[in-house]
Amino acid sequence: MGDRISHLPDAILCHILSFLTTKTAVQTSILSRRWNPLWRSVPTLDFDDSFYAYNFNTNKETYSRFVHSVHHFLRSRDSDHPIHTFRLRCWSSHCDATDVSDWVSNATRRRVEHLDLHLPHPIHMPPTVLTCKTLTVLKLIHLSVIAFPFVDFPSLKIMHLDGVDFVEHCHFAELLSASPNLEDLKARNLYFNSYEIEGKFKRLHKLVRADVVKLDVPLEVVGNVEFLRINWMDEEEEMVESQGTSPDCKDPIPEFNNLTHIEFGYWEYTKDWAEVLKVMKHCPKLQILTIDKRNIEFFPEGDAGADWLYPQSVPTCISLHIKSCCLKNYKGSKGEFRFARYIMRNARLLRTMTIYSNVYANRREKLKMIKKLSSCTRRSATCKLSFK
Repeated sequence: MGDRISHLPDAILCHILSFLTTKTAVQTSILSRRWNPLWRSVPTLDFDDSFYAYNFNTNKETYSRFVHSVHHFLRSRDSDHPIHTFRLRCWSSHCDATDVSDWVSNATRRRVEHLDLHLPHPIHMPPTVLTCKTLTVLKLIHLSVIAFPFVDFPSLKIMHLDGVDFVEHCHFAELLSASPNLEDLKARNLYFNSYEIEGKFKRLHKLVRADVVKLDVPLEVVGNVEFLRINWMDEEEEMVESQGTSPDCKDPIPEFNNLTHIEFGYWEYTKDWAEVLKVMKHCPKLQILTIDKRNIEFFPEGDAGADWLYPQSVPTCISLHIKSCCLKNYKGSKGEFRFARYIMRNARLLRTMTIYSNVYANRREKLKMIKKLSSCTRRSATCKLSFK
């Protein structure tokens, strides 16, 4: 049969190589004379220093081998071929800001579309990134964004930020406002000099998905989404208090006319169930609701959230649209139980009520939770209570 794959066009072979790490793609050059030059035209570059980062014998001198290999590859690459994806994952403390800046600048000059940087510690973002008009995907972990004179992302559709430092909150606002075609936004663990929302935010009219912290992004900005996760944790409320921020700084809640799926994220426990329902009143088409508590440590919540009163009117989304409700890390507090009972009593179209118990709950505690939840009246005849 012979070597059929080698007879494929260069474009197809380069596309196949783009699914490999850059190191592996280069190694294919020894297969035959046909394969030798192909790695220079691969549109996806994927560099990862894990081999050096997790080797206890690695020092600055040995790490320089990784640095030199990246520099050599970029110099040897065919400059006539644009870079579609540039992915850099550095875990070693020897990672140097100057090298990163050189590599990223090389990618932006080649009209990169997908830029994915995962760094071990905050490094100043190369200024060339902020004016790269070809970017459609920008994913940053552990970078620092300092003051910039101009930013323009006309083609950007996906922006994921995690552990990114901003000198001022207004810089983050400018970053979002410069991305009018954004469809997917994830912004977690951002750091600012002040936790007050400052700067001129604009609604992102084409946004479909958002995963944000309410203190960082006004809800009006994400008012057009279909999926929304609000990381709106109790620890942040305490942080605001420690920063001296006014508790009345909450921004108005817009009408989420397109929203069908919402998740509320908390660190430990939900303090204000009334506030959850307040948001839900502005989600007329909501079908899927998730309450997610991340801290899995088992501790009794007792009466936490038990003082909220059932509202006189039921939000439209609960009575007419909601089909799925999920409570994660359920510990059986009075507030949690009252909320679960409220949903089951009023949701006419509810199909599934899913409860994920706390991992530290023993068999006896789980049985108690199941028995109590099973006793609740269900407005929907097809509602299935699932306890996991």
